[in-house]
Amino acid sequence: MARTLDAGLRSELGGRQTAFGWTLADLIRSGERNPDSQVGLYAGDAETYEVFRPLLDPIIAGCHPGPGVHVREPADPADFDDLDPSGEHVRSTRVRVARNVAGHRFPPAMDGAHHEALREQVRPAFAALGGGALRPLEAMTPEARRALVQEHVLFRDDDRFLEAAGVYRDFPRGRALYRADDGRLSAWVGEEDHLRLFALVPGGDLRLALTRLRDALDALGAQVDFAFDDRLGHLASCPTNLGTAMRASVHVRLPQLAGDRPRLEALAQEHGLQVRGTHGEHSEAEDAVFDLSNAHRLGFSEAELLRRLRDGVAAVLAAERASA
Repeated sequence: MARTLDAGLRSELGGRQTAFGWTLADLIRSGERNPDSQVGLYAGDAETYEVFRPLLDPIIAGCHPGPGVHVREPADPADFDDLDPSGEHVRSTRVRVARNVAGHRFPPAMDGAHHEALREQVRPAFAALGGGALRPLEAMTPEARRALVQEHVLFRDDDRFLEAAGVYRDFPRGRALYRADDGRLSAWVGEEDHLRLFALVPGGDLRLALTRLRDALDALGAQVDFAFDDRLGHLASCPTNLGTAMRASVHVRLPQLAGDRPRLEALAQEHGLQVRGTHGEHSEAEDAVFDLSNAHRLGFSEAELLRRLRDGVAAVLAAERASA
């Protein structure tokens, strides 16, 4: 944002606002308060991407390689198998997507009443999934919420970038957590985006994780319309999540490559993957357990990103075994 927003753009865009009232000052607030932010801005609604397109398009191009246009090719679970049949290295596999509901402000522009209205709209859709419950966060004690955060089931409320953007306004009012009875599907309602859906399975069974997520998305999509743009794909609060809005990842233990991080990074980059710590971005690898996930979301289809994950994990495991 800081590299792109020059005096000319400030003058051009300073008087603009979306129908929901999202202004340039709102858009860039998080980055101005946090100069170390990677991107520095958050959309307040779907219209943000059109109203402030002269600023956003160059930033989107910098975040996403290639043409910067959404590619439609849904992933077929039948095309994927277990990423680690031996069970020696891959601890778990997760596929996460972000979705925002059409017609609503995005979380940076929402207050508690907006969140409550959104939660009530999606409640029947989650009820239709069956085998789980949508739990309002304000009905939980702070201790219960902290315990779920520690279990990596629930989102935090102390990220300074999101706080500056307005995502935690009136927290926890209107927010919720969905968990399936078998623990293999969960959803956050009211974090950075309206919905974050997670399919998590033990080991490397990518087919099972993808199947669970696809079934849930189909059921939810039959009840609510998601914010979508033919050019940018699924619309998200942060431009880095445009397109597929999907992050597919594995937790994988790599004791050999942990001692050769440059080699691990090079292998991952070759396959379009990102290396993160055990608990995601800005965390360390505990007991040599890394998070490997697709680095890109816009400009590649779901199917291509999952093929990259499959092939990248295979290459990393081959290198790990060769180094033993």
